[in-house]
Amino acid sequence: MPVAKGRSAGVLRSPCRHARTPLFRMRFLLAAVVATCSQLQLAFSAMPMVRARGTLARHGMARAAQGEGAAEVTVKSNRNSSNNNNKKRQELTALFKSDPVSFYHWRKFLQQKGLGPAASQDEEVVQEFLASAGTFDRFEIASAEVLADFEKAQKEYPAATWLWHTVAAREAFGVANRKAVPAKLLQDFLQAYHAGSLEQLELVGDELAAQLNTFRKTNGGGGKWDDFCDTQFGEGVAPKDPKIWPADLVRRFLAEQSA
Repeated sequence: MPVAKGRSAGVLRSPCRHARTPLFRMRFLLAAVVATCSQLQLAFSAMPMVRARGTLARHGMARAAQGEGAAEVTVKSNRNSSNNNNKKRQELTALFKSDPVSFYHWRKFLQQKGLGPAASQDEEVVQEFLASAGTFDRFEIASAEVLADFEKAQKEYPAATWLWHTVAAREAFGVANRKAVPAKLLQDFLQAYHAGSLEQLELVGDELAAQLNTFRKTNGGGGKWDDFCDTQFGEGVAPKDPKIWPADLVRRFLAEQSA
C-alpha cells in the first residue's frame, strides 16, 4: 500500500487539528470556569429563598402559638370573671339571708338606677351595692305581735294577701316580705283592715284555678302566665299562686288566651 509522503505508516492524525494546542486548552478551561460560576450563582441565589421560607414558617408557627396562648388567656380570663361574678352573687344571697331588710334596700337601689331583678347577674352592679351595705338607712320592722295580727287577718280575709302585694308594689319597691319592710307600712295596712276599709275582692275559686293550671301545663302556657304576673306590679312581685288572685283578672287572662 502506498504511504503518503511525509507521514509515518500506521500513525493516524487527530480528527481535531487544534485539540492539543495551548489556545484550545485555554478556551476549554475558560468555558469550564464560566459554567461552574453560573452553577454557583444559581445555588447562592436559591439560598435566601429557602432561608426566607424557613423564617416565614417559623414566624407562622410562632404566630400560631401566640394565638393559641392568647385564646387560652381569654378563656382563663372569662372563667375568672365568671367565678368572681358567682362569688358576688353568693355574697348578695348570704346578705339577704342574714339581714332581710337588705333585700328592701336592694330593690330600692335597683329602682333608683332604673334596673330590674336581672341586674343581680351584673358583677359591677352587685359590687356597688355590696360596697354600700354599711350605709343603709335603718328603720323599725314589724314586731312579733304585728306579724301575728297580719296572719290572723289573712285567715279571716284571704284577699288581704293580694291587697298587701299591691301595697308592697306601690310603697315597698315590690318587697312583700313583712319582715323586711318598714313596720309602719304593715301597721297602716292592718289599721285599714280593722277599720273595714280594705277593698272587697272575689278571689279565684277551685274551678277557675284548675282551668288556669291546665293552661299553664300547655306548651308555653306557664311562660305566658309568668309574663302576665309581671305586668301587674313589675317583675317578680305578684304571687304565682292563682288562688291569691282576684277572679276577674284570671278570667280576663284566660279569655285573652282563647281569643
